[in-house]
Order: sequence, then structure tokens, then C-alpha cells
Amino acid sequence: MTEIVHGRDAVEMAKNASSMHVAGSREAVEALSASLLIDVFGQPLQLKAEELQSYGDLADRTCCDKQRGSVLMKTGPFKVKGEKQLVVTRSFSVESTVLANAPSMTLFCRGKRKFNLIKWV
Repeated sequence: MTEIVHGRDAVEMAKNASSMHVAGSREAVEALSASLLIDVFGQPLQLKAEELQSYGDLADRTCCDKQRGSVLMKTGPFKVKGEKQLVVTRSFSVESTVLANAPSMTLFCRGKRKFNLIKWV
């Protein structure tokens, strides 16, 4: 049905997105272009790398829940580029988190299925 309504490319995009959501496949996400990443995960948050020093800072800037992201980080999954980040004080570098086909973007996940993009400006 997806192919009929949206075309063959949309089917492949849906498969890649599904693979990431269900299986946590980093390879599936790394294969997507920047424009497809935006199609799948929505408009990215824009952040300045120099304003962040730790993964706790990143969690605080990206989580919009009632609690601070760094507090939620300790109790639930906070993944950056598919890897769980549990240590609030762990040093953060943009270079280690950007995606291969979108070198100015990072994918992060809060909880089980709340995926978002960051565009580094």
C-alpha cells in the first residue's frame, strides 16, 4: 500500500526507519541521506556544539519533559547514535556522534521510540 500511495522510494525509507525503530539498526540510519532522515524523523533541533560539554548537557538541551534530561538519563534509555548514555558527566564531542551521510546531524532517542535529530550549527 505504501508503494501505491507514496512510491518505491518511500517503501525503502519506511523499511529503513522500521529497522531502526524495531531492531535499533545503526547501519540502516547511517545509510539514509540528510533529507531522508528529516523525512523519517522530522525537523531537527538546532544546537551549537560549543554550548555542550557532557552527555548530561545534551540530555538537558534535548529533553522537553517535566524532569531535566540528565535526571531521566539515569533512569531510562537515552541513546545517541544508537548507544546508551548513562553517565551524565561523560565528555561529549560532536565528531563522535554525527551520521555518515549527514555529517552535520546526530540522531538521539529518549525512551523506547522517541527519536529526534540534532542539526549542529
